[in-house]
Amino acid sequence: IDNLPNTGYGPRDADPSPGNYVLSNYPNPFRSTTTIEYSIPEPADIIVTVHDVSGRALIQLEEGYKLPGTYRIILNGSGLENGIYIYRLKTESKVLSKTMMLVK
Repeated sequence: IDNLPNTGYGPRDADPSPGNYVLSNYPNPFRSTTTIEYSIPEPADIIVTVHDVSGRALIQLEEGYKLPGTYRIILNGSGLENGIYIYRLKTESKVLSKTMMLVK
């Protein structure tokens, strides 16, 4: 699972709503790939991870210092089984988690 290719990240919108952290993915449910999008309103060290429903971390998608903005990560689910997964954005001050469903 560690070798799943994921591509496509970078600021898309330099000015998210002040104070708002946003986390979403589309499409959901997905068949092969999904785009995880997150926004941060302030500079932060972030980590974006994917977990199984028992909470076990499976994939670390992104880690590092980010400026305020909106970022996208493309997750390739080809190495994952059908099911529900939790994706998480963590900063020093905030943790957001959402669910997504893979249906092959």
